[in-house]
Amino acid sequence: ILSIDLIRQSNAHNPTTFPAGLVAFFVGATSGIGEQSLKAFAKYFNKPCIYFIGRSQEAGNQIVSDCEVINPTGEYIFIKCDITSPKRIDKVCQDIKNKETTLNLLFISAGILANGKTEDGLHLSVAVIYYCRLRFIVNMIPLLRKASHLRRVVNAFVGAHEGPIGMHNIQAWNIPLTAYRGQTASMVTLMLEVVARSAPEVTFTH
Repeated sequence: ILSIDLIRQSNAHNPTTFPAGLVAFFVGATSGIGEQSLKAFAKYFNKPCIYFIGRSQEAGNQIVSDCEVINPTGEYIFIKCDITSPKRIDKVCQDIKNKETTLNLLFISAGILANGKTEDGLHLSVAVIYYCRLRFIVNMIPLLRKASHLRRVVNAFVGAHEGPIGMHNIQAWNIPLTAYRGQTASMVTLMLEVVARSAPEVTFTH
């Protein structure tokens, strides 16, 4: 594992290593890892354009204000959206694709622990952790492949904690948390490996 000091030294070189105007898209960035990663991207790149999704308009507005202080040269666009619906995900992605020709970073950290159902009948947690990730990645791959720099998909979940997949219960209904974590981690890792084969120029991280 790299030391935090080495990581910070590397980040400090970003303004001179990468061109201005990189475009990033953060999914689930109004708190936690997503929020801090978004703010770091704003800090270490010149004139970044950052789209980010969350459920709270108030939190989104605050992050926009924070980023404008961190880096006044950037553009920060909050999109309020419930990402449990594939249709809403498709619309958000299409709106961004209508505005941008390339994407340098797709960062997904959305997650929820709940046993409810989505409007499409999917397990709520699995919909957010697995299906939404797949949908965002597949939708944004064309723009990532066109980028001249970075071309990264970063998935923040529980990589390295994969476990058995119950093929009779892909939705992970009513299973213990430890088994649920291992199953969904494996599903996400396998999904990333499959998608990566279709886009070898893009780097995928779990």
